[in-house]
Order: sequence, then structure tokens, then C-alpha cells
Amino acid sequence: MVKPYSEDPRMPDEAYSILQDCLADAKSAGEKDIMLMSLATCGLDASPSVRHMLAADINQYGVLFFTNKTSGKGQQIAANPRIGLSFYWQSIGHQMVMEGHAVAASDSETESIWLKRDRDKQIAAWASNQSENTRGKHSHQERLTKTRQSFGYDQVPLPENWAAYRVSPTRIEFWRAGWRSIKDRVAFELRDNGWQSAHYEP
Repeated sequence: MVKPYSEDPRMPDEAYSILQDCLADAKSAGEKDIMLMSLATCGLDASPSVRHMLAADINQYGVLFFTNKTSGKGQQIAANPRIGLSFYWQSIGHQMVMEGHAVAASDSETESIWLKRDRDKQIAAWASNQSENTRGKHSHQERLTKTRQSFGYDQVPLPENWAAYRVSPTRIEFWRAGWRSIKDRVAFELRDNGWQSAHYEP
């Protein structure tokens, strides 16, 4: 069962600081989508699935994203909350891998982030039959048009079948492409006695 993120530990300060530096440096270097990540999920059959998507938010509790609960990843998360993700910021040659479990974001946080989403993305969420067979582009376009018309100029609420999840980490690793020194690859792992860090020899 997915549990509230407030029960989970925070990232170690050093790891969170490195992550914030990566995001800031990638943005300064002109990275197009600094929040673009690969997200991996796995159902009870142990068959992994991975896809690229945008993270909705990052803070010291982990990485947050939205999904349709009836989508493939939504169903896998419900069956098996173990999850992994990877960011690669090509402009600075850094990447981060995070492993952990999916936890439900609080209602207030979910609503707050939903309200920050672009209106077109909010409407697309209402119109999307994620992971379902479709009759083609025109069918989806028709749903978008009807959904946009139905809301008019009103605020678009969060759909009941959409949810925000956080990847609450148990392992975090950073490294540079072509790393040459122990400063270029560092990992943090959550153990019974707390977070432990390790630097790797090249």
C-alpha cells in the first residue's frame, strides 16, 4: 500500500545539495528540460517498464510526478511501489540515479502543484485515456476539444483518476560522464542506522 510521504526520511543534506547544484548548473548551461527523467516501474510479474516524463517537483523528500492511476505505471505502482528514476543533464555531463518507493503526496501538495500546471496540460489530463487503445489522433483531438469547451473559462480541477506520487529514495547516486576521480561518483544509501555515503574509485 502507498503510504503518506510524511512518514519517510529526508534525503541527506549533501545529496540534496548536489542535486540542487546539478539542476542549477544544467539550467545555466541551457538544458532544455532540466526536469526530464526516465521513470522505471515494475508490477508483480517482475517485468520492468520505463518511460521518459517530466518530474513535477523536487524537494528533500524526493522527486514528485503526476500520473493517471489507471495507466500502466499507475497500476504497477499500486501492485508494487518499488520504483527507480534517472536524470541525465547532457549539457553538464551529470546524471543521477534514484531508487526507492512510491509514496502518495499529501492532498494539499498535490493540489498546489496541479494548480501550477499549464492549463493545456490540465485539460490534456482530463482528455487522456492513458495506456488505453485509441481509435487514432482524431479521437484524442475530439476529446481535447470537448474537454476544453466543457470547462470554458472555469478553473480546471484535479481529475479523480490522477494522483501525485513521490519517489522516496533509499539509494541515490551521482556521476559525471567519463568520471576520472572519486569526486565524480558518489552514492548515498539508506540503511538501518541512517544514510551512508560512498565514493568510488575510477
